[in-house]
This record gives sequence, C-alpha cells and structure tokens, in this order.
Amino acid sequence: MESLFIYLNNYYWNSIQERQDLSDLIGSDAWIDALIHFCNYAFERAGSPSIYRESAKEAFEQCREWLDDRERWSINLEIKIYEAFIQACNNNKLEKYNLKNNPMGPSYGGQLSMIRFAWYETENSSITGWAATCIMNDEFLNAFDKLKKIRGIGNKIASFYLRDIYILSGYVNRSYRNRHLIQPIDTWTRRASRLLLNDKHASDEKCAACLIEYEDEIGIINGSLNIAIWVLGSQIAEDEKTFNQYIQDIIRKDSSSLKNRLADRIAKEREWLSFLETIHNEI
Repeated sequence: MESLFIYLNNYYWNSIQERQDLSDLIGSDAWIDALIHFCNYAFERAGSPSIYRESAKEAFEQCREWLDDRERWSINLEIKIYEAFIQACNNNKLEKYNLKNNPMGPSYGGQLSMIRFAWYETENSSITGWAATCIMNDEFLNAFDKLKKIRGIGNKIASFYLRDIYILSGYVNRSYRNRHLIQPIDTWTRRASRLLLNDKHASDEKCAACLIEYEDEIGIINGSLNIAIWVLGSQIAEDEKTFNQYIQDIIRKDSSSLKNRLADRIAKEREWLSFLETIHNEI
C-alpha cells in the first residue's frame, strides 16, 4: 500500500499545491511571496469561496510596492490591502467578505491580519521561513498557537500549513514532540481515523494521534498518510460509502479488492467521458 500513498502524495504536490520545495519562500526578502503562498491555506475553511484566495493573492501583488519597505508599518497599510482585496472580490462578482473570519481584514480584538502577523510575529523572516525554523527547533506547539492569532485560522488550518511546511522543509524527525499538530483533521481524515481506531466517536485529538502512529508503524513521512487520505476522499471517492470501502481495503491490506474498486471507477469514468464526447461531437 505504500506505493499507493506515494502516488497520492505526488498528485497532491504536482497538481494541487504545485510545489516541490520552499527555497524561494524562505528568505526574509521573499516575505511577500511567502504571504501569497500562505493564501493557499488561509482561505481553506469549509464553504470559503476560492475567489477569496485568488482575490487575496491579487491584493498582495497589487500592493507589492507598499510592502517592499518592511520598516514602515501603518494601520493604513492593512486598510489599503484590505480595500484592494475587496476590489478584487468585487471584480470577481463577490460582495460578501466575511470580515469576522477574514484573514485579510485589519487587526482588532486580539486577532491579527495576515499582513500584521507576517510583519511582527515571524522574527523578521518570511512566514514560511519562520514556520520552517519552528519545526527545525521542535517548536510545533509555539508555531501552532501563534498561527491561530490570525483571524479565521483555527486548528485545522494551522495544522494544514505546518504539515506542508514540515514535509517540504525536509526537517522530518520522528523524535519531535507534538507531531500530532501536523495532522489536519477534516471530514476525510476523521472518517479514516475512526475506521482505523474502530471508534465512531473518536475525538480529533485521538484521530491525529492515530495517523501519527500508523505512519510511524509503516515507516512513511509524518503527514503523508494524511495527504493520501484527503486525496483519496476528495478527489477519487467523493462519497462516504465508497471512501469507507477504500479505507477498509487499506486496513486489511487487500490490494486486490482496492484494485477492483478502482477498476469499477475507471469504467464509470470512461463511460461518462464517452457520453461527453458524444455530446461534443453532436453540437
């Protein structure tokens, strides 16, 4: 089954994140690009429109010249960037901005905007470089807690970001403490973990610990099973029943059964593709 996990991870890095390393995001001079990269994570809450992410990237690109001089902070900078974000949303015909949970909004009430966090909380590094250093120094909990200062960033997104930085940084080590914090728990990883535990009511903390234990047991990089499960659920299975069958096959190490299920999926996809081609040719 390890080869399955490798292929699913390769798909994630090549087709979803489109990234193989962090070399262009680590240095302090890359702090704007690192913020743009962070947008891939900051707006991944359930139900959050993808336009938010793309509009945030547009806003940072538009405001690069204001951000180049990192020595001159002003609340007006947050406001200008947020206004650029709103304008980008409007250009994409989105008029609801969810300010209460929006990482682009100006800081208030103890919650920070993405830009203020990157400016003050990352020790004059980029947010990527800061996170990678925290991981190298075995400060997972510190990084996890700090990331949640950003408005709209909760446990899942903080773990999601740290998981990817952990893997791409190369600072992988099974002796690190608090490795469960690089296991984002969502619908798919929760379902899989509860099947592995044979516990329908296992908490997210138990699910994260279960994934770490399973990864250690089969000798794969921490976080990679988490990625494989997400790809298997969100990109391949798509429904709970099929996903559960896939996971049960993995638990039983029944590669023949899993191959048969995937063959059925391939046949259905080919039938659907044939139907689409027929429509295309008739138009």
